[in-house]
Amino acid sequence: ALREHRVDVALTVLEVSSPDFETQRLWDEPLVAALPEGHPLAMQQTVSWADLASAPLIVRTWESGSVLYTFLAGRIAPNAYLPAEQHFVSREALLGTIGLGFGASVMGDSVTSASYPGVAFRPIAEPDAFVPVTAAWLSENDTPVRGRFVAMLRDRIKNQARQAGRFGAMEQ
Repeated sequence: ALREHRVDVALTVLEVSSPDFETQRLWDEPLVAALPEGHPLAMQQTVSWADLASAPLIVRTWESGSVLYTFLAGRIAPNAYLPAEQHFVSREALLGTIGLGFGASVMGDSVTSASYPGVAFRPIAEPDAFVPVTAAWLSENDTPVRGRFVAMLRDRIKNQARQAGRFGAMEQ
């Protein structure tokens, strides 16, 4: 869509490595386990990658493949096959399936701002339990709107870093 100029800026958790694109890392999105409320892991305060290896996993997939499956396989079963069902469905449909007790999944923490019947969210207590959220745009795209939007993103990041520095200095 960026190459076809259908969108000016994409927010993605995918690695962008093409020289055709410029990027700005925005934040790290913590990951949570989405579990059926009755699942034994839902009784814990946090879960680990090893805990999730024993859960029946279901993940979303896209036309381009399952980035999440590949990511989880690297974390949960790096030297083995990860048995997980892959479904081409919306996030809400997947959460409905989890709420009915048909499996568990991993999602970004932002999903926890809403409630889903029968679903419990538990933080994943691992140092690599996050995905970087990145803005990406075509280098040759010099539209004024894109330029102002990226400038606004960069200003916000600088302001947040300054505020974090002030708060960090106050805590010391």
